[in-house]
Amino acid sequence: MKTNGESIHGTTASLFPKVSWDGRSTTRHNADGTTHLYLHLFSRPEDGKLTVNGLATRPEKAAIPGRTGDLAISGQPGAWTLQLPGGPLDPIATVVTLSFTGEPEIQAAAKGP
Repeated sequence: MKTNGESIHGTTASLFPKVSWDGRSTTRHNADGTTHLYLHLFSRPEDGKLTVNGLATRPEKAAIPGRTGDLAISGQPGAWTLQLPGGPLDPIATVVTLSFTGEPEIQAAAKGP
């Protein structure tokens, strides 16, 4: 809770109709107009790349709370890919924070796993 509490407390439900990874998503609308999407990963993608289907807006920043450095973001609207760091992640759930100025746009036809 110390590292990932902000991804749970004071958040709202996912903006995605269905997520494209093994996990969940929560949302925080901040008073300054920014938005954080929290991607809760229950398992690590085999290739270390997390694809976020259905997200039309490119995140300004992607990071894992408690770890240094930002995650590389590539792809295109509707299918952004995040390069996860090497080594083990949290065995229960790893949280990736996506930061946006304003409200991110979600495509209605997001595809899940």
